[in-house]
Amino acid sequence: MALLTYAQLNAITPLGPNAEATVSRLIDEVENTQMRDLLGAPFLFAVQDAPEAYTDLLDGATFTNAAGYTVKQRGLRFVLAYLVKSEYVIQSAAIDTATGYAFKKRNEADPIDSRARRDLMDSARSI
Repeated sequence: MALLTYAQLNAITPLGPNAEATVSRLIDEVENTQMRDLLGAPFLFAVQDAPEAYTDLLDGATFTNAAGYTVKQRGLRFVLAYLVKSEYVIQSAAIDTATGYAFKKRNEADPIDSRARRDLMDSARSI
């Protein structure tokens, strides 16, 4: 079971209304690649197997550090949401065709260029 649902992602950082199928796939993909690299496979598997044991880590918590400062961490779901968003920004404009990847084109909107997509992706990852 994924650590983040589409509804949880939209509460953190809303995406387009027709994005659920793509985003649900990306949640699983990002969780099992980028989050594995971030946390290490054994720890990620432990969190996936028993998420109820890691509520503060997943949802965020406030604590006092050794220096006496109050620290608020937003949780792994917050991090995962923005990692998924960064992948969505890159992948949402591209479609896989029989002759290779192509950009979607619509009469009412032009796709953004690769530089702008990269800027959006970097912004999402800068959390």
